[in-house]
Amino acid sequence: MHPEADAFLDAIFDNPGDDTPRLVYADWLEEHGQEDYAQFIRLQCAAAHEKLWSDEANRLWEEIGRVWNRLYDDWSLASSLELNWIDVIHFERGFLRTDVVLGDQQIEEIANYWAGFLIGEVRLLNVSDLAWLAESPISKQLRKVSLSLGADSEWQDSDDQCLDKFVHSAFTQKIRVLDLSHMSMRQAMVKALLLPDALRDLRELRISFPERADCNPDEATRQLEACFELVVRQ
Repeated sequence: MHPEADAFLDAIFDNPGDDTPRLVYADWLEEHGQEDYAQFIRLQCAAAHEKLWSDEANRLWEEIGRVWNRLYDDWSLASSLELNWIDVIHFERGFLRTDVVLGDQQIEEIANYWAGFLIGEVRLLNVSDLAWLAESPISKQLRKVSLSLGADSEWQDSDDQCLDKFVHSAFTQKIRVLDLSHMSMRQAMVKALLLPDALRDLRELRISFPERADCNPDEATRQLEACFELVVRQ
């Protein structure tokens, strides 16, 4: 990614409620030959401020649909894949919606084929998908990572290593919120989070412990609170 683009994306993901950084990025995209994606961002930002189903909202969404079809065709052609899992409704103000759950197939496709497809927040389907993020440059701009409900059922002993890779990856150091509350915290997970240089810019960590934890929940919480700005135990 171009250094200027990295700076624009930092501004976007650090100020998710502000349209201005998105529109500035759209101008940059247009200047660098990505007119359809630039227009897609502008149109979705405009539509977000209109009353749902109003005449103007409907007009904007018709145009968004036309631009999306061109953009999707370009992205699919570049990837040589039929990316059937994604559609225009999965985007908000030009970027992937934060409630979209990604599995390893989707992460692999984004990492390997969608060079311009960047995300600031991601909700993962499985614990093992943390390993994908740990090794993928798409994680450079991530600010929030959550594991979806039910991810705990996928946990295996080998996934301890996935979390360890994730918290020490050079690609995940801008993450500000890590939500593990749908998982049962284990001693190995606590240990990985307490290791030196593990996500030390993290501002919020959300956790929960099982009824029969293999560690002392109160002590583990205190240790994590000493490392991270805000620890929310649920």
